[in-house]
Amino acid sequence: MPVEYIHFAALRQVFAQAAQQFAEGVKQIDGLEVVGKPDMCLVAIKSTCKKLNIYKVNDLMSQRGWHLNALQFPSSVHMCFTAQHTEVVPELLKVTSLSLLLNALQSCTYILYMARRAIH
Repeated sequence: MPVEYIHFAALRQVFAQAAQQFAEGVKQIDGLEVVGKPDMCLVAIKSTCKKLNIYKVNDLMSQRGWHLNALQFPSSVHMCFTAQHTEVVPELLKVTSLSLLLNALQSCTYILYMARRAIH
């Protein structure tokens, strides 16, 4: 077996472990779920609530330096894990949770603003 193949197989296992760690972390975040069953190094996530805009969450994550790729049908985003991501999964999960919370707060602020306008 070529040395390059052995090296790639070892790296693939590291990437898959990072992806699995992220997928398990997402399962602990209320409002998000993993799309499908990530077998390799790619994990897609979507909202469990129709009122939660996963694309807005993605925009908020981008503002913090995390650039995930938007998908549709279902509305979701995905992350492909590489060597640069193996040590930063906990940070990625924190940013994901924070962005989800900020999106919810912004939505509530907008709803309160519109309700106040309707009253006056």
